[in-house]
Amino acid sequence: MKKPILKKYAPALWILSGALMLLPSLLNSSNNHTITGVGIMFIIFGIVFSQRKKTDTITSKKS
Repeated sequence: MKKPILKKYAPALWILSGALMLLPSLLNSSNNHTITGVGIMFIIFGIVFSQRKKTDTITSKKS
């Protein structure tokens, strides 16, 4: 059974949204620490979900 498209691309979407939230602070156009923290959190979520996806596929292939 195929995975839904959103579940397949969710880690990349988390990382992309985090990068977009960090963009104003990287360009020195905003000093909003809340947005910077949320952007970093989104990137961490993307990395965690991509690692979880890789470990789920590795364990399912071993079975």
